[in-house]
Amino acid sequence: MLEYIISILGIITGYLIANYTKEELNKGMLYFKVIEILCLLSIVYLSLSNFNLLLFASGVFAALILKFDYFYIGLSSLNTLDAASRFVHSSLIFVYGLANGSINYGNKKIILVNVALFFVPMLLYFLDFHASSISAGALTVTVLMKGYNLIN
Repeated sequence: MLEYIISILGIITGYLIANYTKEELNKGMLYFKVIEILCLLSIVYLSLSNFNLLLFASGVFAALILKFDYFYIGLSSLNTLDAASRFVHSSLIFVYGLANGSINYGNKKIILVNVALFFVPMLLYFLDFHASSISAGALTVTVLMKGYNLIN
């Protein structure tokens, strides 16, 4: 669980790095968006370890209504992964946060809301609720929307 608390520091670190490299943000925006998409795809892959089609479909539906990617990333952290996969998963969340914090530089409110949304599903951890298929479905929709926005 500690690795996920550390992984959320990626968004704050990305914001701080963007603060010191303001002149490079416009040049790197495309790369930040590609990094986001690749990290989300990898997180979806790791979240599919306990696949359930009904929960996946409900995650797709939820993501079409509520577009809070950090909430779904927090849900994916409820996976029952082994130690090595948990390390990779939390590292991907950290790298996603670096890119996301740089993209959302200039809007501290979004950064704080994303951090709060990440920790909301952590409350379910104590209830032994596994929502990996829901998060995989929701993050799949998020990847498709980010990919569509990147192309257009």
